[in-house]
Amino acid sequence: MLIGGREMKRFIVTPVALMLMFSISSAEMTWTTLDFPGARTTFPVGIDGQTIVGFYESTDEKTHGFVYDGATWATFDVPGSTETKLHGIDGDKIVGVYKDGTGLHSFVYDGIDWRTLDFPGALGSTSALAIDGDNIVGGYWYESVQHGFLFDGATWTTLDFPNAASTVAYDVDGGNIVGIYGDFQSRGFLYDGANWNSIDFSMAENVWVHGIDGDNMVGTYENRHVPSFHRYGFLFDGTTWTGVIFPGTDITTPYSIDGYNIVGTYSDASGYHGFLCAIPEPATILLLAFGSLFLTRQRR
Repeated sequence: MLIGGREMKRFIVTPVALMLMFSISSAEMTWTTLDFPGARTTFPVGIDGQTIVGFYESTDEKTHGFVYDGATWATFDVPGSTETKLHGIDGDKIVGVYKDGTGLHSFVYDGIDWRTLDFPGALGSTSALAIDGDNIVGGYWYESVQHGFLFDGATWTTLDFPNAASTVAYDVDGGNIVGIYGDFQSRGFLYDGANWNSIDFSMAENVWVHGIDGDNMVGTYENRHVPSFHRYGFLFDGTTWTGVIFPGTDITTPYSIDGYNIVGTYSDASGYHGFLCAIPEPATILLLAFGSLFLTRQRR
């Protein structure tokens, strides 16, 4: 089943002094580096309460999943897999992808049993990226085109942003789904089950929306006036934009948010590291001090 809303809304930010406001807002946040012990790189990509999931690369260049409860790190691999990446968590349920002798597959783990998830008829890999209750979202490939999906435990539904070349659903919270769409350029979206909302910066080359919790969305963007190896994180609550940038770095990628906690990665001279960022309650530092936010509505 193909979902397409009747209306498409577009949120655009016109930034003024964008980079200045980013650096100021990030300084008021509390940052903690998260590195799996002995790992080459660490990627925390999902959070629920005090529990963080993700994946790391070991010194022998193998990729493993992990679960971190705030005190203890534990490797978490699909049995029989040669590679595992955990992407999302909700209570006892964890989703992600694994690789074995037959290829790349998605899975859901409910605390007891493992279940492989492959989109029916997909001509390529299926990636489960987030879970909320019984709902799992992600992306799959069919005839060289990437599509988003929603799986409720019984029914698979394709999610395609209207007229877009490709779509990937990154996170789900209640009735809201976020992700990216596009081709050579990426734009973020918010889908509420009826309407598709495009979210992007007017100065951005690419925008990725990775996570959602209530009204809060997190992601990254590339500034078209800054070299492409710079990526900046953001938090958007539907009204206010706040910068999320690990101090002193050029690349910060927020992947998931739960309450006032954001997890993701940053890059420095030594490689990629995970982070936990605690934002003020409520977040009071604006990304844009003098910019304007406006909304245009386009009908299909």
